Amino acid sequence: MKRMYRDLIVIAILLGMGGYLLWVDSANIVIIQALVIGMFMVAGTHLTRRLLLPQIDLQLVANKASIEPIGAAIVFAAILLFLVSVMWLGISVLK
Repeated sequence: MKRMYRDLIVIAILLGMGGYLLWVDSANIVIIQALVIGMFMVAGTHLTRRLLLPQIDLQLVANKASIEPIGAAIVFAAILLFLVSVMWLGISVLK
C-alpha cells in the first residue's frame, strides 16, 4: 500500500506540472497532450502488472539482475525498449 501512495504522489506532481504549463501559456497544450498520453500508457501498464502479478517486486528483480553483467544488460534493454515504445506510441497518436 505504501507504493500506491508514492504512485499517487507522482501522478499529482505530474498533473501539477501540466497545470502549470497550461496556466503559463495555453500554446503548451501539445506538450501537455504528449505528457498525458505517456502518463496514461505508463499508468495502464503499471496497474495491469500490479493487478496481474502483485507478488512480484520488480525492484528486487532488477537489483538481483544487476549483480551479473548480462542480467544488468537485459534489464537495461527491457527498460529502454519500454520507454522507446511509450514515446513512439505517444508521437504516433499526436500525428
